[in-house]
Amino acid sequence: MIDNRNEMYKESIRLWGKDAQLLMVIEEAAELIQAILHYWRRAKDSNVLEEAVDMEIMLEQLKIIFDFSKGGWNGMKEYKLKKLRERLDKI
Repeated sequence: MIDNRNEMYKESIRLWGKDAQLLMVIEEAAELIQAILHYWRRAKDSNVLEEAVDMEIMLEQLKIIFDFSKGGWNGMKEYKLKKLRERLDKI
């Protein structure tokens, strides 16, 4: 078993391929949306935690597939967080 998460993500991409993993990103996003909708309707079977974790795992693979590790991800995240801070400060 691979101990390093990043290597495990890379192995998943190598094994199943980029296209299959991109489809999994879409599937996991849909499952998270469905879980949130169930929660919103106060359904007892809402599994937001499980689906959020699945989505996070697929986002990590997305970073590898599109090579966002060269600063693009963190740079964009900082930009978006700055915009959020500015919006919050206006309230």
